Amino acid sequence: MPVIQSQNLINAFDLHVTIDNLAVKTWSAIGYEARVNSARVVSCVLHGSEAQEAARLGGVIKIRAGVGRVLKTGDEHPLNFEGLIKIVRPSQTATRIVAIDYISMLATSE
Repeated sequence: MPVIQSQNLINAFDLHVTIDNLAVKTWSAIGYEARVNSARVVSCVLHGSEAQEAARLGGVIKIRAGVGRVLKTGDEHPLNFEGLIKIVRPSQTATRIVAIDYISMLATSE
């Protein structure tokens, strides 16, 4: 999402999504799944040609969550995520991706 400029919305909840260090501004429908002793899974729908071209298998997706300016380092939030894109489902209008975090690589010794 774009950086909030209005002072009235400076305390609004915001998510900042990047794929391979390229900011993705046109996303929707982010969903999280988490289980004990299992990797966290994030699914997301990307819109626009730039975001769709950035979505590739093995790409690194980073999601920073928080209130106000989420680009500050040191502010950790439970919705922060960093992982690898494992599934890409493109269509003409949007691309659905599924990513898993790095804990799955530890379990399979990859």
